Amino acid sequence: MSKQGLSDFLSSLQEAAGGSSASPDNRTVKKQKTPTSLSDPSRLGKSSSFGYTEINKFEHCARSLQKSIRTIVDEAPTLAQLNGFTSDDSLDNFAKSEAKTNPLLRLVSKLKSLYLSSQLPIFDNILDNNLEVNEANLGPDPAPKKAKKPSKKEPKGEEFDQIKGLPPLPKIKNPELRSRVYQHKSTCANKTYLKEDEIVLTHNERIEFLGDSVMNTIVTIILYSKFPTANEGELSQIRSSLVSNKVLAEFAVAYGFDKKLRCNIDEEALKTGKQKVFADVFEAYVGALVMERGYDLKEVEDWLSALMANKMAIAGKEHKKMPINKEAKTDLYSLIGTAALHPVYKVTENGNGINAPFKVQCLMEDVVLGEGEAPSLKDAGLRAAMSALKNKAMLEKYGRRRLETDRTISEIKPTDNNNNGNGSSGAESGTQFPLVADKSVLPNKFAKNEAYAYFGKNLGITPEYKIEFEEENNRYKVELRIKEVAVSVAYDASKKNAMSRAASVVLENKHLLNDIVSLVN
Repeated sequence: MSKQGLSDFLSSLQEAAGGSSASPDNRTVKKQKTPTSLSDPSRLGKSSSFGYTEINKFEHCARSLQKSIRTIVDEAPTLAQLNGFTSDDSLDNFAKSEAKTNPLLRLVSKLKSLYLSSQLPIFDNILDNNLEVNEANLGPDPAPKKAKKPSKKEPKGEEFDQIKGLPPLPKIKNPELRSRVYQHKSTCANKTYLKEDEIVLTHNERIEFLGDSVMNTIVTIILYSKFPTANEGELSQIRSSLVSNKVLAEFAVAYGFDKKLRCNIDEEALKTGKQKVFADVFEAYVGALVMERGYDLKEVEDWLSALMANKMAIAGKEHKKMPINKEAKTDLYSLIGTAALHPVYKVTENGNGINAPFKVQCLMEDVVLGEGEAPSLKDAGLRAAMSALKNKAMLEKYGRRRLETDRTISEIKPTDNNNNGNGSSGAESGTQFPLVADKSVLPNKFAKNEAYAYFGKNLGITPEYKIEFEEENNRYKVELRIKEVAVSVAYDASKKNAMSRAASVVLENKHLLNDIVSLVN
């Protein structure tokens, strides 16, 4: 060991021991109070107090022990080297004195010498975390005090598994794996003494990832079999509703997972994000089940199928509704619509495409002809038109109005293209073109391609987009034009979204194709 190395080593020992640079003669050693017997029960951990704090403390002790042994093995001088430092004239008097009298320094030197002479094989076992103990050679532990009976308010084990109205919860037999299911990542936030690959195996994040993927696969298999005529979009919507955070959190709470969860999340934060946290625990439980069953999905599939039976029945009723008539708006317009008076579609409730449906009303002169509800805005509008087609009285009334309308005054009157974008679309406002994409018209990444195909197929025309940036409003204004005539307009902070919405509002009003032809010709 170099002189600088020895000096650094001594300094670190002083800092760790809380010592000073005073001379050895003035050093006082504070004696620690120790019980008369190392087997005194008062020194042993008590089961009643063994929990998160105790676990952290002992993990930290073990890691500190390993780090200390590694430092001694790699850096400490041997006893012979330390004795040689006492007479080395190249060292200052302080270093010589410490090498001769510092009991901690001499202790680590003795340990280093014993290790190099193969008299401390336990060091390697500790460093490799591979310490074997023959329990038969150990003396009996002192008789522990009787543990208090657990309170009924603090359930242990799998007390919550059998819940009325729910299928029995499959058991996770491995206690370590079961414990890990309920261990949130936040409990490991301050374990800086653990390596990353050790931390990742102490909480439920990895098995939650596995459970999420497996559950999606299992639910997909169940739905594919249960709904043989559902298309890909319908299957995706049903699956999304079944594996949503809201639904999985409901299951987790029903089985009591929320009471077993261990986390260090602020109570307020937990309240706002509890659906996600509890849903993650449910996914982790599924992942642990699959791991323990050797990735045999049969038992988990049967359990999830029974658990989700009621929700699937509801989804089945929705699926069995009358198939959507893609031409419903066109059919309705042909019966009662004119350029001056035509059906208007008003969004009464915005959905989210997962578990909250869109609701739309079909109106004529503020009179509700029909209402529709569907997972997508487009389908909700079509269902509203389908409902209106069954309204015989209103069809008779407005059908007669259509026949009595003077075609010479039924003209399309273009609106002011400087519309601020806060109104409703042209199809809903009583004026025709350009159709204005209001807030209910959402961006659709396929809309531009669909618009190209739609106009190319029906009119042999390619739509163009006129783009302007309004600095005053910090947004883009995009007009979809046919033969230099503005057919639709959209406003958005994103140019891409504005173009998409301008195309979307036209595609949502395909029943106005004849009017568009009249407009551009």
